[in-house]
Amino acid sequence: MSRLTRLALAVLVLLPLSVVFAGGDTWKQRFKSNMRSEDSSVRYEAVRKLDTNDPDAVKAIVKVLKMMDPRVTNSRIRSGAVESLSKATSEDSLKLILKEMAKGKTPVREVMTAAIGRKKDPAYLDALRGALNDKQPIVRRAAIRALAGMKDKEAIDAILDRWAKEKRKKSFREWALCKTSLEEMTGKFISSFPVDWRNWWEVYREPFSFEEEWEDEDKAREEREKAEEEGRKAAERKSRTRSVDLSIKIRGAGAPILVLPMGGYDQAYYEPYLQSIQDICKIHYVTLPAIKEFKGLERGAGGIVKYPMDELVDAFEDLRKDLKYKKFAIMGHETTSMVAQRYVTKYPDSVSHLILVGAYSGTEAYRRILKAMIATGKKNKDSELEYLPLSILVDQDGKQLREPRDSDEAESLSRRSFALYFHYPHDLIVREMYDEYRLKAGVSNYFPEFDTFKERRATVPTLVMNGRHSLWSNVTDAQKIAKHYRNSQLVIFEKSTMMPFIEETEKFAAHIHAFFKKYPYRKK
Repeated sequence: MSRLTRLALAVLVLLPLSVVFAGGDTWKQRFKSNMRSEDSSVRYEAVRKLDTNDPDAVKAIVKVLKMMDPRVTNSRIRSGAVESLSKATSEDSLKLILKEMAKGKTPVREVMTAAIGRKKDPAYLDALRGALNDKQPIVRRAAIRALAGMKDKEAIDAILDRWAKEKRKKSFREWALCKTSLEEMTGKFISSFPVDWRNWWEVYREPFSFEEEWEDEDKAREEREKAEEEGRKAAERKSRTRSVDLSIKIRGAGAPILVLPMGGYDQAYYEPYLQSIQDICKIHYVTLPAIKEFKGLERGAGGIVKYPMDELVDAFEDLRKDLKYKKFAIMGHETTSMVAQRYVTKYPDSVSHLILVGAYSGTEAYRRILKAMIATGKKNKDSELEYLPLSILVDQDGKQLREPRDSDEAESLSRRSFALYFHYPHDLIVREMYDEYRLKAGVSNYFPEFDTFKERRATVPTLVMNGRHSLWSNVTDAQKIAKHYRNSQLVIFEKSTMMPFIEETEKFAAHIHAFFKKYPYRKK
């Protein structure tokens, strides 16, 4: 390669896309072509790499954001837009971003708010305050998260003002987000009442220093320990059992309930939203142990090690004894709904209530759901939806029916998998939750063969909760599960898939409250 050629390539790398593709192949043509790709990674990179100092690039992003087809745009694409827009510095582009932030369509306002927040510039505090008063909760949440990322006392002022306006029973997600944001910003755990925070802030606002609060590790640790003792922060505890050590976080007061996360995911995805039932439940969030922490497990076909369900429920029984509970409730989500059901079968006298969210009636039902997803993907010409279950299903030799062609496709399929847990997959929180709570290394999502209808028909009060439009589970299966248990209720959520405690928090909490009111927890 000649020196002249190397110099030309270097110039191409440095120039923005709007210049590189000037001429026969413009950046607009290339962008449109990439946005037609079936690979969401290509669409994501196309949006992320736009030069938003060009107002036309901002306009192109706005057009994409208005498209609500998950085959074109989703939370990942929208997060790419946030990253790209946050880098805009030209006056014309910033004016356009602020205009769309104030008057654009709802999905556009959410992204513009997040992009402005990422700048962490106090000059935009007024604009973010305006977004805090938006009529749409999704925009208000973006504004709260944006302000929470700023080390600015006026940002705390703004969140406190918003928190006082949010109604816990009507807008719990926003209410809880204000509270957790203040805790993250200040390192304090004052209480669950806005007035208490306001009173504290009025006294300590002037001397408060972000640097001092977070640099003094001893002071921060003392604050956390005191908050745990007083129940203002989740207390962490480890319990040694006969089969494996368990780590749990405890928060709330009332009926003890063991909460199991989806197979392989961090239990923390529950925490902001289950605050809605902490007034009646003492929640024990379980961290699922890694496979390597169990001893003597055998590998099956293809080297797959299945998650040891019976050993895990034995550990839960040891935990119950260690905590000195006569009984406790148990809640399983998605694949761990099978674990919760097995616990009831094996230790029926130890369970006060059984709650199943997005449940499966067994491993065969799970396989049927995956096959139905393949058919839906083919019908809709949605290759990611078709390939996702093929990458999960294995043949008799333990090999995937279709391996992702490369790491980019594997990442796209994984992200699409998580997005399907939401009825509204465009919400930026989907991307944020995936990045924070994604599958943990060493925790298998393969479970032993299981069939609800071969398990004990227990009489324990049972609540089965399912989303109407979920592709990961289905209402027919939920109905069969509810019918199997003799003392059960079935709740179908119309605006959720697998995450009703997030997407319909208030309705979810109302049903849990009513369930425990109908079947009170009795210590004896």
